[in-house]
Amino acid sequence: MSVTMETCVHRDMPGDPTNYHVLMKNASTAMDVLSGVITSHKEKMVENPSSPPADFIDHYLQMMQSGAEPTCTDAQLLAVVTDLFAMGIEATATMLRWALLLLSQHPQVQTRIQKEIDEVMGKTTPSLAHQPEMNFTNSAITEIKRYVNLVSINLPHAATEDAIFQGFFIPKGAVVLPNLASIHYDEETYAEPMTFKPDRFIEGGSFPEA
Repeated sequence: MSVTMETCVHRDMPGDPTNYHVLMKNASTAMDVLSGVITSHKEKMVENPSSPPADFIDHYLQMMQSGAEPTCTDAQLLAVVTDLFAMGIEATATMLRWALLLLSQHPQVQTRIQKEIDEVMGKTTPSLAHQPEMNFTNSAITEIKRYVNLVSINLPHAATEDAIFQGFFIPKGAVVLPNLASIHYDEETYAEPMTFKPDRFIEGGSFPEA
């Protein structure tokens, strides 16, 4: 598979001062690997058509075969898998580094989280069943994600119909780029948005369910 993302400038200018060509080569290699994984899933489905889906790719391929979602295509599947792969590595690791940094700067927060973990989980194996009882930990994690604001501008979206938002007309098909930073640091929504407040999202002593 060949991935063409080069601009005329990077293609024709001598040298590679920004390592652009190296990055594009690495991106192409990653796409080739993921494309091979998808091909392997297709081959297994042909060999065992009655086998239940084992993962996301299998589910997606079944939707493609059923024709239930016309937007499900090979190109879209590769794009989604690439997003999952990239975000699952880079974004998660970066957010964890930020969390460790903030906790090291606020040891009292780290102590409260550890205390809650000990009280709720004890020596049992962690599970999602513990999550509703961990109000401070949930609030602290949510505040870390808000405060860090890892992605300032969200991925492009398209308006599915004509709309008016705050007096602005948005026609159907218009590309919209949500500015997450403007939300996370909005003083009308969050008091002192530039201050790290781990209990910011606790309401009435509890962390509200989504």
